[in-house]
Parts: sequence; structure tokens; C-alpha cells
Amino acid sequence: MSSIPIIDLLAQTGEVSARIGAACNEWGVFYVKNHGIDTGAILSKLHKFFNSEAAAKQKAKPKDGYFGYFQIGGEVTIDKKDWKEGMYYRAEYPNHDKNLDSVLNAANHWPDTRDFPDFKPAVQEYMAATKKLAFQLAQCMADHIGLKRTFFTDKISDEPFQQIGMFRYPKSDSTSIASPWGVGPHSDNGFMTVLLQDSVGGFQVMAKSGQWIDVPPIDGTLVVNLCDVAEIWTSGYCHSVMHRVAKPVSNDRYSVAVFIDPCLERVIVPDEAKGSTNCEVSERLKELASLPFQFLDYMEKLCERSMKPNTATQ
Repeated sequence: MSSIPIIDLLAQTGEVSARIGAACNEWGVFYVKNHGIDTGAILSKLHKFFNSEAAAKQKAKPKDGYFGYFQIGGEVTIDKKDWKEGMYYRAEYPNHDKNLDSVLNAANHWPDTRDFPDFKPAVQEYMAATKKLAFQLAQCMADHIGLKRTFFTDKISDEPFQQIGMFRYPKSDSTSIASPWGVGPHSDNGFMTVLLQDSVGGFQVMAKSGQWIDVPPIDGTLVVNLCDVAEIWTSGYCHSVMHRVAKPVSNDRYSVAVFIDPCLERVIVPDEAKGSTNCEVSERLKELASLPFQFLDYMEKLCERSMKPNTATQ
């Protein structure tokens, strides 16, 4: 089996577009290098936050809504509690519609600036950089499929529903715990995810053959995976890859995932970006891809399931 592609963004534009397009179809995941993003600062902030006293972390726990800190077991995947603590934040825009009644439109609950004075600016800077990268990659995808270069970025909009998830997976003796997974098998729901891993590893993806493949950390790279909306828009040409995270055994694992998704009000029209390809969506997405749907409705249903740890098993 061939290995997951590593794409050099300093290569010629045509070569980059061709390699990204092929990777989106064959794998649904790839590495990028020479991406120009400083990753050290955000990892440093994560280490400081997650290794702080519990009381300091609890100050960032949302009283309502979704965006802030959660403890181990506070998030659920396929009816099992995830073995991680973490925090989510969404991008904040000057013209943000505060009247949109949704848990996904709730305020961000940031850590106390007296405890973590530089945390929020570092997170916002990293989110801005990864959004720029994702838009660059999306334009390469459109080029390869034969669409207008800005097709995907126009659909996502200049103010996408962008989230950042920052996580610590505590080391554990996985043989003594019912599930060996920090996060169980799943696909991401939106358009594109940009993943930063530390040196511990544990991220795996399912190849089209059904075999699980390790995606080990490689210095200087970020991992990019395609999501459900990308597959639905392109009639299956872009592959929304199933993935999971193993519980670390020797050391804690830290990671940062940035989710670049359409604005919440966007109506997703299946096959809209089919281009010149002749593909079909995977069986698990066929029902969703049968009719147009509003991205907000879709995400709210998924969010409700992931935020019910009391109904899940360990």
C-alpha cells in the first residue's frame, strides 16, 4: 500500500493542485510542509493550560453553550466517552449575528487573562493562519476538479464556521480500560480539518481498503483531512476519511484541530461541486446527500449527541 502523501506547498502551483486533488480522492488525508505557520506557540500555550491547577482550568468552563473547557469524559464519540480533556473555541467576527439562536452561536469562554494573559491572542492568531492555509488548499482542490478556483471558498464564505479544538490525551494503561481509543472511529462533519500533532502520535485513518493506517507526526508538517460536506459537494470525489486516536501509553498526547466549515446558514446542495468527476458518495453518507440541508441543522444534531456524556459508556 502506498503511503499518505506529503505535499510541499513551495512546489509549482500546478503540481501542488494535482497532488492535493489526487490525495483528496485517493486518501481524504495528506500532510503539508512549508506551510509557513508557527506551531510552537500554540503548543506551548496548551501545555501551560492543561498542566495548570484544576481551578484555573474550570474558569474557562462554559456556564452555557459549547465553547470553552471540558474535563475528561466531557465529550462523546459513538456513544463512548472520549479519553481526553480539551477546549473548543469558534472564530469571532465583527459582524457576527448574535441573534442566531443556537448552541453553536454561543459565546466563547476564554481562560482568565490573569492566569493565561497571552492565551486568547495566540489562539486567534493560529486560527487566522490555518484559515488562510485551508483556503489556499481549497482553491487547489477546485482547480484540480475543474471548477472555478474560488468555488469552495465562496461557498464556505469569508466568515466560515471555524472552530479550534485543543486537546490533552492523558497517558494510560490501555489494557486496563474498556476502550483503547482516546477518540473512537468517526468522520468530521464539515469541509476540512487541519491537525497539529505533538511527537507522541496515535492518529489513525481508515484507507479505502478498510485497513487502519497510522498517521505519525512528521516534523514541520500539518495533517489535512477532508470531511463530510466536501464529499457530498463533490459527489464522492473528495473522500471524507474515517479516523480515530489511540490512548497514549507512555506520555500525554497534545493536539490542535482546526475545523474549517461552511457558515452555519449555508444550505448544502449535494453534487454542486461535481465538476468533471464521475464518483458517488460513500454508503454512510447517501441518505444525508439525497436532499439539500442547512449546515446549522446538521451540526446541531451532531453537537447534541457529542455533549451527552451521561448517556455514554467509558
